[in-house]
Amino acid sequence: MIDLCGFQSEGLIILNSVFSGQLLDVLWQNTRRRVCADGGANRVFDLRRYTPDAVVGDLDSIRSDVTDFYADRIFRVADQDRNDLDKAIDYLRDAKSIAILGAFRGRFDQVMATFDAMHRWNEISMRLYGDENVATLLAPGIHTIRVRAGIEGPHCGLVPIGAPCVVSTEGLEWNLNNQRLEFGHLVSTSNLIRSDTVTVRTSHPLVWTTEFHLDRLPTSLG
Repeated sequence: MIDLCGFQSEGLIILNSVFSGQLLDVLWQNTRRRVCADGGANRVFDLRRYTPDAVVGDLDSIRSDVTDFYADRIFRVADQDRNDLDKAIDYLRDAKSIAILGAFRGRFDQVMATFDAMHRWNEISMRLYGDENVATLLAPGIHTIRVRAGIEGPHCGLVPIGAPCVVSTEGLEWNLNNQRLEFGHLVSTSNLIRSDTVTVRTSHPLVWTTEFHLDRLPTSLG
């Protein structure tokens, strides 16, 4: 079962984007290995001064004071054919699940690069987090998704990525029944969750995304 708002992942990658200290706290506490992608270290330093396992990238965005503070954690990878997120994923490539924090803010090209990375590294279960959105990639097959009412939803979306998808769902206001999702044809945006579990069957990789209410997080998650 997929449980995006249970927040459990083996690894955490922090991007150079805008996110709250509260969301950083939640993800940090629910992962075992934490990596900053280049300037993501600036965000961690400014919000909490946590110590990540590594700071990975070409280091063109990290500030000098942050470099000094994390000096023994710096791994410079000078490969202009890969972005810093790819380099951070490569550092955690033995992880089966990775949370990516800061996936929805900042430059649109970088947001799209994050979704591209999730599609290309599809052997790893990746969850994307921001202060207002969560998302993951559903592989071809049948998926059961736990929905934590109040924390996420009711709005949700099913977005094809890489190829058209034939999709069926249960648990939504407007369920799909072997319908083709494709840009230029039909994309299920602004749908509504109507159950505490949603079932999705897809023929090809498909993004599942919901709105996220950070201010409603309970003190503990069961």
